[in-house]
Parts: sequence; C-alpha cells; structure tokens
Amino acid sequence: MKQTHTPWIRSFFILLLLMAAGRPAVNAQTIINIDNVALHKTGTASSFQTDKYVTNAFDGNPSTRFSSLYNDNEWIGVDLGQAYLINQVVLVWERAYGKDFDILFSRDGTFTDLNDNSVQIRDNVLGSDSIAGTNTIKMKSNTIARYVRMQGVHRGTVFGYSLYEFQVAGSTAASGLLPVTLTGLTASQQNNTTILEWTTTTENNTAGFSIERSNDGTNFTAIGWVDGINGGTVTSHYSYTDKQIPNGRNYYRLKVFDLNGKTGSTTAVSISSASSNSLKIYPTPVKDHFAIEYKGTAGETVTILLITTSGQPVYNNKIAVRGSQQTMIINRTGNMVPGIYFLTISSSNKQYTEQIVLQ
Repeated sequence: MKQTHTPWIRSFFILLLLMAAGRPAVNAQTIINIDNVALHKTGTASSFQTDKYVTNAFDGNPSTRFSSLYNDNEWIGVDLGQAYLINQVVLVWERAYGKDFDILFSRDGTFTDLNDNSVQIRDNVLGSDSIAGTNTIKMKSNTIARYVRMQGVHRGTVFGYSLYEFQVAGSTAASGLLPVTLTGLTASQQNNTTILEWTTTTENNTAGFSIERSNDGTNFTAIGWVDGINGGTVTSHYSYTDKQIPNGRNYYRLKVFDLNGKTGSTTAVSISSASSNSLKIYPTPVKDHFAIEYKGTAGETVTILLITTSGQPVYNNKIAVRGSQQTMIINRTGNMVPGIYFLTISSSNKQYTEQIVLQ
C-alpha cells in the first residue's frame, strides 16, 4: 500500500531535519563603549528660550547652544533610549554656566529611583569667555540609567544655564545567546594592582567568568575565575583584583561560561601599569595649547599622538627628550575642534594614554 503523509506531518519531518543539521553558533557578548550616548537623543528642559534650544545641547555641534530662562532651579535632561552603564558626563558651558548643580539619574524617568547615584557639583568656577569651560564629571561606580539630568541649584551669572554640549559616555552589551547581559567592564589602577569591575542586568544558568589578560590586545591568557551569581533580572556587581600586573599597557577581557559549556568573550579594556608621576598634562580642559610634563631618559625618543574618539589622528610628532624631565608645549591647530580626544605618549618600552577635553 502506498503510504501518504498529510502536509503537517511533512512539515514536522522537515523541521526535524533542519534541527539535526546543526544548531546556530553562539554569539559572543560584546561590550560596546560609546563616548556620547546622548548624541541626537531626545532632550527635555524645564524652560528654554526658543523651541530648538533643547536639541542644540545634543546635536554634536559645538557652535549651537541651549539656554534656559533666568532662574536658579532650571534643568535640562536627556532620554538615552535604553539603560547604559554611565561612565561620565561632559558639560561644555557657554558663559552662562552653573555654579552649583546636580547630575541626576533615573531608570524610569521619575528621578526618584537612583538618588544615591546623583553627583553634586558645588562652587564651580569657570571663565568668562564665550566658552566658559567644560565640566568632565565622573560617575559613581555601577551607575546604570536611561535618563540623565543637569539640575540647576545656583547660576554662575545673572543669566540662565547655557550649554553648547551635554554629553554622556556610557557602555552596554550587544545581545547574544548567552544567558547573561553585561553592561560594562572597567579597569582602574590602585597602588600596584588593577581592579576590574563589571555588571550584569540579566543572568541565568551562568557558570562564571574567566578573567583574561594580554600585553598586545590579541593573545590572551586566563589569570583568574569568578563564579556567577545567577541573580535572574536583578542587577549583579562583580570585581576582580589583578595583583601581579606586568609593566606597560595591559589588556583585559572576560570569557563568559554557561552551565552547558557555551562561551562568549567581551571586548577588551586597557590600562597602563606605569606610574602616573611620569606624566602630567595641563591645563584641562584645553583652550589654545596644552603642556606635557614627561619624565624619561635623555636621548629617548617619544611619539606624541592625539586622536579623536573615532580614531582620526589630528596630531602626530616625534620628540627627542633632552633630560630626565621635559615640558613639551602643543599648540592647538584648526583641526582640533572642541570635543574629547585621546593623547598617547609612547617610547620603545612604555606607553601612556590619557583622555583630554578641548573646549
């Protein structure tokens, strides 16, 4: 007898064959660090002088500005569109700046849920030029928020609060198939150790995290392990201390393991183990020039590289060190527009990287 199959049975067999052909590869969790997650996002304010003034603070254009009415308690805020691990807030002020103000955070838009994460700025003193100055404000650790607000307390002038740029640096994780969502990985130096910190916002079925280190950013070696908390949708905070750090620049990443053996790696963060006493940069923020005080060896050749956050070089020069300490003056050029830059000073056996702001 000829055997027949109904359409749904044939579809079921096809599905079984597809499943047997193989499962999709596991996507790695990738931490994405963004220098300005507020760029072109939706801004709101307690008051403004024209309809477009609020968007001017988030348009990435240093020649446009926001300006509030002339009251002390005015505010301006931004909806980042999703929650980020907030690293810092950069305020580029017009001459009508804030003397006393608070940086507030929220996940639900009420600004009452993250009171402990707020940052208070008091007795802020800036210049009287058309660009009064820039405040680069570091956040408290593990500040995860969707909404950020500058809440005025006292004005620095008789005018309102006027900002050329309101920037928010943050990080998040791309969605993958691993049962964990990472919102950030940071590295900081403390005495002769490196402190690694990271946060998860969702976590299930996670075995733990392998901590890996590299001296070139490519070849990594496991140096430690941290068990997973598996807190579900509860935010979990982790840290690991590297007590045996090699000299020079080191790169760190996490390899995440679930209980079924699936793995995924984060992108790497880097930090130099060299003493900060060897390098000093001033003034900050930069107006027309900046100085580099460098402690090295007479005859040593150092390369000075200044790049934008997108990796575009705007200054590259080699200088021969004349003595054990030398001060090098870098004059600002036309291609050094206002914004955040990375300054790298390197020689044959060491390298320093610092973030600077040009106003």
